[in-house]
Amino acid sequence: MHKPNKLNSTAIHLALLQNGQEKGLDFFYKRYYGYLAFRTEKATQDVCVAESIAQEAFLRLWLFRENL
Repeated sequence: MHKPNKLNSTAIHLALLQNGQEKGLDFFYKRYYGYLAFRTEKATQDVCVAESIAQEAFLRLWLFRENL
């Protein structure tokens, strides 16, 4: 059986996200939340602010999913 590559998987989950399926958001959250929180903590030097920024980013991703 053919395994989907990362690009294919990303495209599939993007379509799920655009269609309002939480599975799509979950995919991106699990894949990118840690990295986003890490990078924003380095930029802000504040864990709470970094986590708030990362959470806000994913909230906006969900709210504006139809515009992606």
